[in-house]
Amino acid sequence: MMKEADNCRVNGDMLRNVLNAVIPNAPNLQHICLQTGRKHYLGPFEALGKIVPHEPPYHEEMPRLDFKNFYYVLEDTLLQEVEKKEGLTWSVHRPGIGNLCVYAAICKHEGLPLLFPVTQEAWNGYWDASDMGGCRSFC
Repeated sequence: MMKEADNCRVNGDMLRNVLNAVIPNAPNLQHICLQTGRKHYLGPFEALGKIVPHEPPYHEEMPRLDFKNFYYVLEDTLLQEVEKKEGLTWSVHRPGIGNLCVYAAICKHEGLPLLFPVTQEAWNGYWDASDMGGCRSFC
């Protein structure tokens, strides 16, 4: 398994390469959306037991954890590259419940039952939720 420092380098380079190819060659590009996830608040897997993660409910104003996290590198890279094109906006989405909503919508569209394949603890536990008003603005 890769160390988080390697994840930071590889993923940061990958995103920078994509943005360096797309931004100057997409004159109508107006907005870039980056999707990360819950590890922004909990830290990477190798941080488990080494740091105290944030407590839910999670929100965007929470400070970064004091541990390497490639999500942070992706956000920083996005901010650096977006500044190079006037008027280009950005957003970062850290879905948890949103992924379940997409899955539920697909099941409904396909006429399939919605199965929630998790433990009873996960079903009863509190994780996080998305502000649907904010999400709706991108639909």
